[in-house]
Amino acid sequence: MKQVIKLVKQATVELVVAGIILAAFWGIFMYQLSDQSKINDTVKSKSNQELLERGFPAITAKKTVKLEVKKEDIVDARTFAKAEDQEDGDLTGQIKTYLVTVEDGKEKKTLYEGSNLNTGSSVKEYSILYVVKNSRGLKDSKRLKLLLINMDGISSER
Repeated sequence: MKQVIKLVKQATVELVVAGIILAAFWGIFMYQLSDQSKINDTVKSKSNQELLERGFPAITAKKTVKLEVKKEDIVDARTFAKAEDQEDGDLTGQIKTYLVTVEDGKEKKTLYEGSNLNTGSSVKEYSILYVVKNSRGLKDSKRLKLLLINMDGISSER
């Protein structure tokens, strides 16, 4: 019986020592893990700061353009916007142009690939959306309202 009690005491001491060693290792592991996440946060912070310092692309376009046109006139909606980026330079050629319409209460954007805006259409007011993305994937967008005035003597102003 004494031998059993001695073995139980010895096993208890060994378990306590093993628990202390495991707790110490667990604490060191968790400390290093939290230190690593602080480093990652710092890296993300510096990375975001760098992106902000380099700047976003910028589209330059008026909010509204009024043009006097006739049915046979050629109007290219892409000519009303320019884009630049501090790092990439001139991005004007990379601007995507969309004609924006409203159908069933929802905006519909149609990529404008043609070089001529239909001046013979019954529509005399166009909503244009310009979008550009730089080499880092950052983008800018601007809207333009294009009013076609005096189409063959008929005014589109209300």
